[in-house]
Amino acid sequence: MIFGIKKCIIFDCIYILLIQFFYINNNYNFKTNSIKKLKNIFFISILPLVIIILIFGKINKVNQDKSNWIKIKGEIEKVGLTLREYKSKKITSPKTYSKVFFIKLQENDTIYSWYQNDNDYESIFEELKTDDKINIFYENEYGITNTINIIRVENYMQETILSEEKHFKYHYFMLFLFSIFLIIYIFSIYIVFKKNNIKRNKTNF
Repeated sequence: MIFGIKKCIIFDCIYILLIQFFYINNNYNFKTNSIKKLKNIFFISILPLVIIILIFGKINKVNQDKSNWIKIKGEIEKVGLTLREYKSKKITSPKTYSKVFFIKLQENDTIYSWYQNDNDYESIFEELKTDDKINIFYENEYGITNTINIIRVENYMQETILSEEKHFKYHYFMLFLFSIFLIIYIFSIYIVFKKNNIKRNKTNF
């Protein structure tokens, strides 16, 4: 499901880039008056500003202070697979579903979940079993969900079973994607301005 979300984000970004590129290409003109120029500059600046905000958000996410993580200890009562439901607090955002590995601790009603892109959880079933004593690290959810997203799992010897590197893999991917789109956008702006400068030079002769 996360792969599907990635595809949607990629196509949305490409679509927005194309719209912005064609708008700039068709509307930017060195002969336009000052008000229209300001309007064009404002429109041109919106997308890169949004992308930069998203990039800084992802950087903060992957470099977050581990002291903000919440740690809980316990013995495993049950493990298995389930569907994780998630919906952002924004009214317009859709509800998403993903197949996850879940852990339920004894004397704890909360369901903790772990997602992997390949949906291959066999190795985790071998490492986490009923009655195992573990430490679970997580952070508060910003949306509405039926499970708590796990960041890291350790055994009582503090040996890593599930690492945060895998958890943040999605955020690294999005950071890379947003950076690529920002570079493409800046390059497209450069092409349009260069083309208009060539037109300007021709009209001056």
